[in-house]
Amino acid sequence: MASMESVKSKLEILAIEEDKLANKYHDMMLDTNLSNIRMFLEAFVKAREEFSRDIYNFLNNKYVINNENKTLRKLYDIQATRHLISKEKIDPNSLQNVLLYISKAETETFSSYEAILSDMEESSMKEKFSNIVERRKRVMLKADNIYHDMIETRV
Repeated sequence: MASMESVKSKLEILAIEEDKLANKYHDMMLDTNLSNIRMFLEAFVKAREEFSRDIYNFLNNKYVINNENKTLRKLYDIQATRHLISKEKIDPNSLQNVLLYISKAETETFSSYEAILSDMEESSMKEKFSNIVERRKRVMLKADNIYHDMIETRV
């Protein structure tokens, strides 16, 4: 278990990463000419901005979350499509590339949330943060499911 200051520092870094990826998604949104890609990016920009606010509010003890019980679909493995994209070069007019990028970014971010949660000591803080992690998991699964639904319709 990590110290409380270490956990807070990791949470601050995570909030900054959320902001950076929200800005990256926003820039991609401005670069694309396709309205359907813009729509997906806009939705995930809003989600990342919301999670950034949630973390800052959580750090300031202003945040209480209701744990919503929703069924989660299984997480798909996207390793077979890793060759399609690198983090540096994304074709903003390719729905497949944009959705794959979003799916990978959301999965990586969720892993960071889980790591921080495992560092927290048993407390009300951990319980409250686990609610944020559950919501983060749903966003990650949604991104993954959108990507795989698109792939399945092409096959």
